[in-house]
Amino acid sequence: MKWIDFGEKLLRLNLPVFTLREALRLSGFEYDTGRMQISRWVRMRYLARLKNGLYALKGPLDRGEISEYYIANRLYSPSYVSLESALNFYNLIPEVAFAVTSISSKPTRRFMVEQTSYIHRSVQPRFFTGYVIEKQRGHSVRIAEKEKAVVDYLYFTIVDKTNPLERLSLKGLNRKKARDYAALVKEAKLMSLIQSLC
Repeated sequence: MKWIDFGEKLLRLNLPVFTLREALRLSGFEYDTGRMQISRWVRMRYLARLKNGLYALKGPLDRGEISEYYIANRLYSPSYVSLESALNFYNLIPEVAFAVTSISSKPTRRFMVEQTSYIHRSVQPRFFTGYVIEKQRGHSVRIAEKEKAVVDYLYFTIVDKTNPLERLSLKGLNRKKARDYAALVKEAKLMSLIQSLC
């Protein structure tokens, strides 16, 4: 398969970020041939390697047409965008997050993609909940509900022994929902902090 056909197929399927397995299925290449061809297209700068086995169309990536939240979801799964990124998304903090921050039930991981840092913090499986699906630039993205983003954030201020941001706004927060999420962790300090702030 030629690059122009492969690239057009990815665009038609709205799949600007894809795995090697997806590429093999779409192209019909055998594993070794497909892996070599994908590597060749990366060298030719048609594709960008986001991590081992995960690629993006270079043009849309360079033009900012692929949502960073979508990339975060694809980089490490299962995960959902939360913490400072989600707080900024909901206008609960005025600061722009220095990295795209997510929650995962797998071990903590960090990735660097095109000068953007992606941080996935680990939580216990029972705490991996409270996210919704949002549409961003034509893609479905998993992002924490407003209340869960606040609880996730406050939980990690306790874990990291840091102070919550002074300009954290709790306007419009469903206090009962926030307390219910906090109860999932069974962390007395978190519940106390939630009750004092909410």
